[in-house]
This record gives sequence, structure tokens and C-alpha cells, in this order.
Amino acid sequence: MSSQISLENQTPKTEASLQKVDEKASNELVLSSSIKKFMQVGWQMSALIEQIPEYWNQFWQAYQRPLILLGWILGTLVTLKVFLAVIAAINSLPLLAPLLKLIGLAYSLWFIFRYLLGFTKRQEILTQLNSFKEYIFGAS
Repeated sequence: MSSQISLENQTPKTEASLQKVDEKASNELVLSSSIKKFMQVGWQMSALIEQIPEYWNQFWQAYQRPLILLGWILGTLVTLKVFLAVIAAINSLPLLAPLLKLIGLAYSLWFIFRYLLGFTKRQEILTQLNSFKEYIFGAS
């Protein structure tokens, strides 16, 4: 009877060890297939990253002028924003805004008395403006 007990006890152990081996083999298969998929994705990403300079060159060749124009527009907007912020900061200082207005008024009066009251000076300014206009827009 003791031999029967030992045989009965060994059968489930063998089945349990077979189940463990099957689980290990299936886990290894799952791991190896996961590693293969991971490696495949890695190779695809590496190939895509290698093609980025080529894609960028094609994109740059196709859209060079609009991109340059966009850069100029954005640069101009940033410069204008900074300029306006500096002017607002200067204008917020006490007594500086009225002083700057007074300086502007004095310069305008000086320009009028110096250049616009005399006929000959007006003619010189008009000829300079016309020559500048022809330089910019061409002869009409």
C-alpha cells in the first residue's frame, strides 16, 4: 500500500512539471516573438530616422521661398513686438513721455523753419524725393 501511495503522489508531480515546462516554452516563445517584433520596429524606426535628411532636403527644395518668407514675417513680428515693448517701457517712466513729446515738437518746428519755409529748400527736397522715388520704383 505504501508503494501505491508513492505512485499516486508521483503522477501529479510529473504532470505538474510537464505543465511548467510547457508554460516555460510558451513564455520563451512569447518572449522571443516579442523581441523579434521589438527588433523589427527598431529597424523600421532606424530606417525612418536615416531618411529624415533626405525628406528635409526634398521639403526644402519644394518650399524654400515660402519658408524664407515665413521666417522674415515671423522675425519682423518678433522685432516689432520687442520694439513696442521697449517704447511702452520708456513711455511708462514719469516725465520722460512729456519730454520726448517736447523734443519731437521742437524738431518738427526746426525742420519746418529750416527746410519748408524757403522756396529753394522746398525745391531741393522735392528733387531729392523724386530721385529717391525713381531709384525705388524706376523711371516712369
